[in-house]
Amino acid sequence: MCLLTLKRYHVVGILLLTTTALSSPAIAATEEELDWIFDQVFSGELDGKAIICNAIEEVLGVRQKGIEFKSGGVVEYWVRTEGTSAVLHQEDEGSRYTVSTKTIQWSFWTLHRETLALQYRWPDVNFNYQCELADSPEAMLKTIEAARLEMQKQIDEEMSNNKI
Repeated sequence: MCLLTLKRYHVVGILLLTTTALSSPAIAATEEELDWIFDQVFSGELDGKAIICNAIEEVLGVRQKGIEFKSGGVVEYWVRTEGTSAVLHQEDEGSRYTVSTKTIQWSFWTLHRETLALQYRWPDVNFNYQCELADSPEAMLKTIEAARLEMQKQIDEEMSNNKI
């Protein structure tokens, strides 16, 4: 099947979804969701940019995330305590990002472009972060590494009086 035919099916699918959403009260789409459907573009326009996000409330032991936009995808970094070590994690599961005029989305994440508020939405699970633009992906990684060192320092201090 040629690419033009695939694109045509994609547009027809979106139009059917939109028509159904607009005509059926059981499948109601918000204006923001419809804007996302029509405005989304799969692109690499954010490649080379990075953000640092602080959790509004600590999430599963994670206080801060670093996010790098790279090759049309998203690479996430975070620090979490594992036993007596602060460990830097990296997740690059091939999440492609899409952009619209108001949001950037990947996986279950939505980043609001104007406020840099980051939200994770999954049924019954919601995480919220407030982000800031990093000067570069390297600067973001330095910030995340500094957070790891600080967390390790806290762990070491907490254990300093242990006999074993």
